[in-house]
Amino acid sequence: MLRKLLKDYDDKNRREHSFVLIVLNNLAGILQDQKKFDEAEKIFREVLSTRERVLGSSKPATVTSVNNLAFLLHQNKKDAEAKHLFLRALAQLSKQKGPRDLLTRNTRGNYGVSMMFGGTNEAEKSEGRRIVLQCLKALRASPHKLK
Repeated sequence: MLRKLLKDYDDKNRREHSFVLIVLNNLAGILQDQKKFDEAEKIFREVLSTRERVLGSSKPATVTSVNNLAFLLHQNKKDAEAKHLFLRALAQLSKQKGPRDLLTRNTRGNYGVSMMFGGTNEAEKSEGRRIVLQCLKALRASPHKLK
């Protein structure tokens, strides 16, 4: 259904519309859940590239796209690139929203999970465990509630 909807937005100008980018992002997430990593990666990269070009690299939507692509790359065992992207997203989020922000904590937790399971040595894996435990502790101390 999402693919059919996207066919209506096939020209370049419409592909840059925020609604279309949200739909593309959702489609990539569905493909990721279905373990169709290569197809999902292509779409996540398209969304990220478009958001960087249209919005700039520091906008929250762009940083979210960086996090989404990084987590997919981790799942697809491309941990070196995933680490680079997680650190890029964390630098932007920490600067913009601060370390206590929910999106910053989520990205930090994703980075920790990536390090735990994709670290190249025991020191990286241990650092990943430390980050995840730190994120869980912070979440328990001040849970965010849906409004």
